[in-house]
Amino acid sequence: MVAGVITSDIIQSTHINPPERQRLYAEIQQAIKEIGKKYPLKSEWYRGDAFQVKTDEIKYACRVALLIKTFTRSVEKDREQAGKKSPKIYDVRMAVGIGPIESGSDTLALSNGEAFQLSGRTLDELKGARRHFAFATADGNNNSLQIESQLLDALINSTTAAQCRVLYNKLLGHIEDDIAKKLGVSQSTVNQHANAANWSVFSDYLDYFENLYK
Repeated sequence: MVAGVITSDIIQSTHINPPERQRLYAEIQQAIKEIGKKYPLKSEWYRGDAFQVKTDEIKYACRVALLIKTFTRSVEKDREQAGKKSPKIYDVRMAVGIGPIESGSDTLALSNGEAFQLSGRTLDELKGARRHFAFATADGNNNSLQIESQLLDALINSTTAAQCRVLYNKLLGHIEDDIAKKLGVSQSTVNQHANAANWSVFSDYLDYFENLYK
């Protein structure tokens, strides 16, 4: 079978004080559970600051990745706990692999297949680069998606925590009025954050990606 595998780790996690780091991990885990209610997935943490997510519906691999990434960047920092060398904004390094996987294993840690290999190898390559987001596929879309992922990475890296809170909710399909109520701000503020974060570009790209793998 073919699947999408997302391998991620927390950027500069060793510079975050242990209590704050544990809070961050717990919030990301809770977000992944929330995402999984709408987009079926399986997830596992390993090595403390790293995790994998698998989705059998490849068309949602990009959306799930962006949901996790924007959520992480939206997490409010506890300035007393974060530490002086803590990153200015929390973020994850993320590689999305798309390809065949072997069936039969109950855990992601023991799973294998090209999607897992591509995802893990690409994440290792990102650690030596300035990029934090990349695709790697076993099909004919690999070259174009790799280039497109560089553009997505640049867009995401320019967002603020407040903008990511809006992006995360829009990626879940919530309308702006509901997002405003949830975040305790006005609808116009939500719209301003969405426009500043180039939501229309993310939305158009997701339409393209989901049609590519429908």
